[in-house]
Amino acid sequence: RWLAPGLSTNLSLSEWTISNTWALLPGMTITVTNTLRITGTNTYLSRLELSNASSIACGRLELDRAQLVVGHKQVLHALNIYDPVLPDPGGSTLACAGDLVLTNEARMTVFAGLACPGLASDYGAGISAGGDLWLGSNCWIYPLAHPTNGASVLFSMRNLTVTNAGGFQADGAGYWGSYGTSGQGPGAPGASCHGAGYGGTGSWGYLAWSEPGRPYGVSNAPTAPGSSAGGRVSYSTTNYGPYGGGSVQIRASDTVAFSGLITANGGPGAPQNGGGSSGGGIYITCNTFIGDSNGVLRANGGAGNQSSSNGGGGGSGGRI
Repeated sequence: RWLAPGLSTNLSLSEWTISNTWALLPGMTITVTNTLRITGTNTYLSRLELSNASSIACGRLELDRAQLVVGHKQVLHALNIYDPVLPDPGGSTLACAGDLVLTNEARMTVFAGLACPGLASDYGAGISAGGDLWLGSNCWIYPLAHPTNGASVLFSMRNLTVTNAGGFQADGAGYWGSYGTSGQGPGAPGASCHGAGYGGTGSWGYLAWSEPGRPYGVSNAPTAPGSSAGGRVSYSTTNYGPYGGGSVQIRASDTVAFSGLITANGGPGAPQNGGGSSGGGIYITCNTFIGDSNGVLRANGGAGNQSSSNGGGGGSGGRI
């Protein structure tokens, strides 16, 4: 693993190949005139990881059994913990003049910031390809919305091809499941036992003195992620609530050929009768959409926790 905390904030190269190395670099501006290639024999150990806000421009990007991580804070969604006290790094951009290609189980993870220069307020990071974005079999892109303001990652390209057994994975990548009774997002419920809302109203839990989360967003242009439910609070324990479903934003100027999976499900309720979070948003625009029986788009709400006879309410589905 190569760490370079003191590296210059600007890096310009004609070609750049990272092979069988885990390179962790600070937020910076990277320009590669021709091809940026990240390759290896182990997807999880061969990676380029850019913390904080970065700007990447290249002629072509190839990920081959390797991983690219862009724009994370030092606290990750995977830990189900978000620390709002840490400074927000801002949003990152990646612009390929040509094609962006993922092959052989490659992965790309993109974290949205509170805002991103040059993009509308709905978006906290931008990934663009002047040519095609192509995902091979078992290749995945993980877009993570900003956990407090819901800014999402915007993907734009000429053509998008998603082959079988690959796609966009945004389950639990929306508003964060905060510690205690209150969820996050415009569809957060009034109590931890109720489900969060988005495409509809969340389900009722066992308490009658508050209400489930309400619908929000635009039905035919769902840019927002799903809302979270609260963590269950009792005399003995306090839990983190479940994250809402994420936001998958795809803008293709020509064709989307889709045989894989786009998923933005909300998380299930916390232990001791917590409510489920709501499903996220999937919004695709293109001139031509080609799909088959292998293609699945889903944004399901999370189930409520049923630890006892009281029970938590389920989260609403999202919007597609």
